[in-house]
Amino acid sequence: MADVKIRVKITRDKSNQIKVLTLEEYLRGVVPAEMYSSWHTEALKSQAVAARTYAYKRILSEKSKAFDVDDTTNTQAYVPAKISDFTDAAVKATSGEILTYNRKPIDSVFTASNGGNVVSAKQRWGNDIPYLIAKPDPMDKHKKSGHGVGLSQYGARARADKGDSYKDILAFYYPGATLGQIPVEKESKPMAINSKVILANASIDERGKITGGASGDQTAKEVTTREWYLHDKGWVMIRPADAFKGQLMANAAIAGCNNPNIGYDQNQRNTLYEQAKKVNFELSKVDVKCETDCSAFIRVCAAYAGITLPDFNTSTMVTALTSSGYFTKHIDPKYTTKPDFLNIGDILVTKTKGHTVIVVENGSPASFKGKAEVSGSSVNVRTGPSTDDEIIAIFRRGNVVEVTGNKADGWHEVAKGNVVGWMSDKYLKFI
Repeated sequence: MADVKIRVKITRDKSNQIKVLTLEEYLRGVVPAEMYSSWHTEALKSQAVAARTYAYKRILSEKSKAFDVDDTTNTQAYVPAKISDFTDAAVKATSGEILTYNRKPIDSVFTASNGGNVVSAKQRWGNDIPYLIAKPDPMDKHKKSGHGVGLSQYGARARADKGDSYKDILAFYYPGATLGQIPVEKESKPMAINSKVILANASIDERGKITGGASGDQTAKEVTTREWYLHDKGWVMIRPADAFKGQLMANAAIAGCNNPNIGYDQNQRNTLYEQAKKVNFELSKVDVKCETDCSAFIRVCAAYAGITLPDFNTSTMVTALTSSGYFTKHIDPKYTTKPDFLNIGDILVTKTKGHTVIVVENGSPASFKGKAEVSGSSVNVRTGPSTDDEIIAIFRRGNVVEVTGNKADGWHEVAKGNVVGWMSDKYLKFI
């Protein structure tokens, strides 16, 4: 599992300090704060997965803010003093596991007790969420406590005591959700400007032609990866609005490059889509020889991320993607003429009909995570990536800060001592 970080605002001791922890370390203090350590291990595991999912969804959605969660039940309780061997074992046994719906982390809300009837999200908050539905819960005989939506902690305890596994418990309280691992991301490390950015693409058939070859990848080069390059027609960059979906698209592209059943042929370009649809667009599971081309390959990768797009080619691609609402178009030269600011999941398409590729390993400084020196004489640190956000500190020239890896256009999140906030890129010199 990737070493996912979470920013926790500590309020119980009145310090309002923001700690940056690994997600798994954070969960060590959450599970015993939310559920009694003496309860059955399967109940504790179900709590660990629900808490991890909730936290991971917050990590993805709160990037523009100063912290992801606090240590109270405003988000979920975090009390490291309660850490125990029993809850540590539950966290470790479920390491990296989250619940998703349409490949997106669910709202894994939980409650102390539902009093015998699970309350739906629509009943409680007016939101119709397919995995948070109303139904009887005969195993929860405790007096209702809390909102009653999602996992019931007393219900989970009773189900575990009667022999249900944590997977059974989660399936009951979040019907239709899928249990799986947090998507694996490449470890972001400090690297020099113009370090390698890797692209995936459907390129050409085994004879160097666009049609007429045999189905499947005959050379291991028909659907493959390569280093970033500047196309002679020039690039337009298309960025997924949701970084999580971008990661999923990149994962699908890598799986497609590694599957010898997937080859290149423009005349048979949609046979991959037809075969992939049968296996929920998991390209590693395509076991019938089929074909794609560069734009059709991107469409399949998007489908794996839960984005349904109409058929398109490279001349209509920008319009097709941006009109879906899931992507934004970028023509700034820093995105289109060099690799330094590309993110995983970014798509490059030629300015006129030609070719398209997807970034599966990103470069620097977009992916920079490490140390940087403050280059301005007196630089404001803000709660978010905008001059409209509140100033929380001032750093001086020569101060060395930790760059967390979170970023927004023209801004990086940085940490120094107890301060975690956002600084403009133009005042950072990456070390």
